[in-house]
Amino acid sequence: MKLSFKALLFVGFISLMVSCDSTRDVTGDSLVGVNYGDTDFSDTDGDDNTTGMKKIKAIVDTNGDGDVLTTTYTYDADKLTKVYSKSSLGDEDIYVLVYNGTQLSQIKQNQKDDTGQQIDTTYDLVYTGSKVTSMKAVSKSGGVDMYNIDTEFRYSTSNISEAKSTFKTSAGDMGSLNSALGFTGSNLTSFKLTSTVPFFPEVEMLMSNFDDKKNPFANLPEAFKAFSMNFMLGTSSPIAMFSQNNYKTIKVVGDSVSHDITYTYNADNYPVAGTRSDDGGKITFEYY
Repeated sequence: MKLSFKALLFVGFISLMVSCDSTRDVTGDSLVGVNYGDTDFSDTDGDDNTTGMKKIKAIVDTNGDGDVLTTTYTYDADKLTKVYSKSSLGDEDIYVLVYNGTQLSQIKQNQKDDTGQQIDTTYDLVYTGSKVTSMKAVSKSGGVDMYNIDTEFRYSTSNISEAKSTFKTSAGDMGSLNSALGFTGSNLTSFKLTSTVPFFPEVEMLMSNFDDKKNPFANLPEAFKAFSMNFMLGTSSPIAMFSQNNYKTIKVVGDSVSHDITYTYNADNYPVAGTRSDDGGKITFEYY
């Protein structure tokens, strides 16, 4: 089973299901992590240590086949305001973050595939105290409503533990997507995605052999990390955001082979490059 640094792509898959005839088989990339035989996902985790904190600026991710995914991060002072991802295959995602004071209140996603079809989704975040506990979204194409998404987040005593998203169209329920996280100390060591959406594959990943360095996604908003559990494409993926350090070994449950990542670091102990053992894929990090 082949891996790359790519992560989750869900909304585009859902839009494909809505726009296609219901009797037609869907065989496209529903998870950029699961390609019905090839599994691709991202290469880092996410929280930080203490001093010398930097903001991630750009990530260039090249898999073993030479496909490139470039992701850039834009800030207003210390607030993350935009994430932009574009692949050499023609897929494009823009996430615009809207704040109410210092609290992230809305995420606007514009997603375009290699055929030029665009899906616009607006996510409204709901908080209990300082934690995001639910989210409501509407997806449109060409100004026409395609489906609604209701998401609930759950927490353990120390970490976020689950995100469940239910998808509905005017014709009824499409199914749900559930992400479950497992932590060992301050690092994410398991990620399991299950689904009742037809044709949508499931995956379980185990992360281990963590370094003692800083994670590139340390200062991203916690609510944005929660959002990533079901809705992020590219290097800003769930397995890339929640840990204090960086995993160096990853395994897909059901695959007999573990995949190792070798990093190089800068003087501030952030990774600046990574190379995968299985296919020679590479990833580079740039910071402000």
